Amino acid sequence: MKTAIIAGIVAAAAAVGVAAVLAGMGPDQMDGQMMADEMADGGMMADEMAGGITVAASFLPIYEFATAVGGNTVSVSQLVPPGAEPHDWEPTVRQVQELQEADIIAINGIHFEEWLGDLDAYGGALVDTSAPVEVMHEDPHIWLVPTNAALQAREIAMALAEIDPGNADEYMSNADIFTAEMDALDADIRAGLEGCGTEFVTAHGAFSYFAEEYGLVQHAIIAGGDPHGEASPHDIGDAAAHAAETGYILAESPSRLVDATAAEAGAEVLILDPLETSEGPYEDVMRRNLGVLQQALCTQ
Repeated sequence: MKTAIIAGIVAAAAAVGVAAVLAGMGPDQMDGQMMADEMADGGMMADEMAGGITVAASFLPIYEFATAVGGNTVSVSQLVPPGAEPHDWEPTVRQVQELQEADIIAINGIHFEEWLGDLDAYGGALVDTSAPVEVMHEDPHIWLVPTNAALQAREIAMALAEIDPGNADEYMSNADIFTAEMDALDADIRAGLEGCGTEFVTAHGAFSYFAEEYGLVQHAIIAGGDPHGEASPHDIGDAAAHAAETGYILAESPSRLVDATAAEAGAEVLILDPLETSEGPYEDVMRRNLGVLQQALCTQ
């Protein structure tokens, strides 16, 4: 069975990793830091990590995929809390400890979780959910295509089945159910965009997989998948020209660069959510995104 599991580092190495992170902290400092971390983590640790198989999921989409296939058998925690920017995020002391203790660490991959390379050790198996997806871009936002989301969820299910064979049928059945839901969402997106325009302007190039899947053309102010990347004069000019034609710029949130480009183009800014900082749920956000795209594309 194909799996993206990479064997975890032994417990002794994990202990060294925790010691390195906590070096220089006295007991009182450590207790205070752990309490502060727990509050910063949004209270998602203790309840979700209590008993059974544990999965530490990097951010919201991966958390939802793991929850969908794990069902009531698996405890899943979300490392990057809603509202935090995954590109800039760094694990707290408590989350480093959680990574040491989790049975599975589920990530998006494609260099999205750059913080992972800074950890000295982690205790569980690492599941790179991008493994079954055909990666064609520097853009890591593969989860914005529902059929990719189904593949990512199934990769987690396969990993769970391998470490917990007694519940393998449940995990794979849950993956089948989730795949059917994603297939229905995919069909709705295709039907919803049929006969509409194809060119749209975004703040940064997060929707390249989505655009390719649904026959669209994305023009990004910031060409790469990182919203904090540099915008070249050429890209800004190209985006402004297309925004003047389409009448819209689609952005995760307003910014000075987006507002200035929109003003130059005489375009309206609409919110298109790449599900990085969102509170979800995944399918609800994707359906809202469909509505935004219909407003931007189906009136051209």
